[in-house]
Amino acid sequence: MNNSLYATLDQAKSYMSFASQNVGDDDKIFGFIRRASRSIDKYCRRKFYPQRETRYYNYRFGDVLKLDSELLQLDTLTTQNGGETIDLSAVILQTGENYNYGPWDTIVLRSDSGSQFNYSGTDQKANAVVGFWGYRENYGEEAWVNTGTSLAGSYAASGTSLSLAGAGSAGVGASDVNYDAPRISPGDLLMVGGEMFNVVAGSGPNQSIVIPHSNGTSANNHASGTAIYKYAPEPDINWTTIRLTSWLYGQGMSPYESKTAFIQLGTITMPTNAISSDIKDRLDRFRKTTLVIYPDN
Repeated sequence: MNNSLYATLDQAKSYMSFASQNVGDDDKIFGFIRRASRSIDKYCRRKFYPQRETRYYNYRFGDVLKLDSELLQLDTLTTQNGGETIDLSAVILQTGENYNYGPWDTIVLRSDSGSQFNYSGTDQKANAVVGFWGYRENYGEEAWVNTGTSLAGSYAASGTSLSLAGAGSAGVGASDVNYDAPRISPGDLLMVGGEMFNVVAGSGPNQSIVIPHSNGTSANNHASGTAIYKYAPEPDINWTTIRLTSWLYGQGMSPYESKTAFIQLGTITMPTNAISSDIKDRLDRFRKTTLVIYPDN
């Protein structure tokens, strides 16, 4: 089950004007955040969280590799069915003809590098791309936010909680570098020394209950004092997740199917069990279109 969410429990409760001490509906709201996040994935036909994985591609061209998913960060590139690792200094990442903004859909090898895609034995799965995949604009500059805290003690691989130094997720001064508080909340995706953790609950102001080595990252030990970063989802995706969570919660508290509007001399009954138009409008620009190309006969 995917545990990466696009809004936190505190963000949703703040939007719905719930006092922080009102914890009676926390599990219900957290469930709605999960439903909203996965519904957004399905509607947009793409994921908005980083996932580390290896993706394989057949050999087609010597200098260009078209990707079937959006690449946020390239870590390793191999060709000749694993026989050769291409130095990343030979690589140019593109989106269409654009070199400046990711996520990326094409890998091009520099014409002056001497590197080429090739295959050994079979052209099937000749090229392997290892990195982080997903959709996030300005990933390298804006995606990871310094929480302003670090590990209070060493972390053993596969542990299920993180102890936070200083004012952890609550208390005076418990804000991140952007002055957002709390600095860590259920629903956050954290990065500690290259390992990702999904925060599923809090246990006091200085401890977070987590799912370790999330999103394809490996379990590791981490030393005391290691900085903790959190993922900032695409802003419009974060906003629509909060709005959709609020809508789902409202439907559960006071369900309705239609409302009546009086327009001049007539009466119109409008169904209201579909998502709000402002949510749909925000999401439509992210919706991925699939093109099917038929070969010439």
